[in-house]
Amino acid sequence: MRGFQSPAQVKAHEGTIVDFSPAVDGLLKELESFLFERVYKHPVTVASDTQGKRMIAELFAAFVARPVELPSRFASRIEEQGTARVIGDYIAGMTDRFCRREHERLAAK
Repeated sequence: MRGFQSPAQVKAHEGTIVDFSPAVDGLLKELESFLFERVYKHPVTVASDTQGKRMIAELFAAFVARPVELPSRFASRIEEQGTARVIGDYIAGMTDRFCRREHERLAAK
């Protein structure tokens, strides 16, 4: 404990107030290393990530080319917020499954 007497003292303090113990910090570093090797950089994960990025880029381009394909509640915002912003917001709110369906729907046109 650093002897803080008020929230204002905590707010004014510069530096670390709460931290992991050296043992827990070592375990956390070990876990992060494991996750990067076995999950984040795993070939299946990298391939899926690459495919997802491609689909999102293609979906974005398809909506830019045909904004009439957007739901009306999004299309109505284009004049005020701009095409790219509205399309970005629409895509950002999609689940993975819905993104795939929309990609397939627009690719068929």
